[in-house]
Amino acid sequence: MARDVAEDPVNFEETINSITRLVAAVFIPMLPVALVYGALDFLLLDFLMDQAPDLADPRHVAPEVWAAIASSTLLGTWVIVVALVRAHNRHYYGANNLMSEVGLGLSRLPGMVVFLLIYILLVGLGSAALILPGLFMAVLFLPGITMVALGQAGVIEAFGQSARLVWKQWWFSLGTVVLTVAAAGVGIALVGVLLGIFLHEEQPRLSLALLSLAAAAIWVPLTASLLHTLPRALAARKAPPPPDNGNSDDGLFD
Repeated sequence: MARDVAEDPVNFEETINSITRLVAAVFIPMLPVALVYGALDFLLLDFLMDQAPDLADPRHVAPEVWAAIASSTLLGTWVIVVALVRAHNRHYYGANNLMSEVGLGLSRLPGMVVFLLIYILLVGLGSAALILPGLFMAVLFLPGITMVALGQAGVIEAFGQSARLVWKQWWFSLGTVVLTVAAAGVGIALVGVLLGIFLHEEQPRLSLALLSLAAAAIWVPLTASLLHTLPRALAARKAPPPPDNGNSDDGLFD
């Protein structure tokens, strides 16, 4: 029986194709969550623009500014958890249940917050020494986000499992992340240019609101699809190949 590349992408091309297919499958189901996040993100940006805080001098930043930033960060973390659960349900079951996924997102939010705090600390310490160690750890532990969000591992266990998956496959992981993030960046930049041409001079506030909504609509499904597909691809690449799997040239990221 031929291998289903949608289930277990192995080479670089299959992995990118699998991410693309998943984005197409989850774009509409994720749109409500993404648009809510985009709207709240706009409100935060609008608030910060009015306050004009000097974040380089934290001692003089008003408490309500820090509260707004913390709330936005917490919301973004919750959105990623819900988006990953939505992607998982759509990929494996072909259906979604928003209320159930919202509940799972809330229940797994504390673990995700702890994981991300440790993740950011490790990446920050690596970057403080040199840029490359920080980048290495950022990619090495990235699949752990998926494991915690889907309840597949605890916080500490996720770091170990993620490192084992990415080890000896770091360049493949980096290439997948860079290409996906670049695609999202190009899409968001294109929307920004179009809004800047047609709306920015006359209605800058509306332009910013639409950009926030469009950026969330692009970023959320792409991020969830990347985070959901990459660990599966890494696990499949470590598994023994099936008998009918022919040789393929994976190129730079093999």
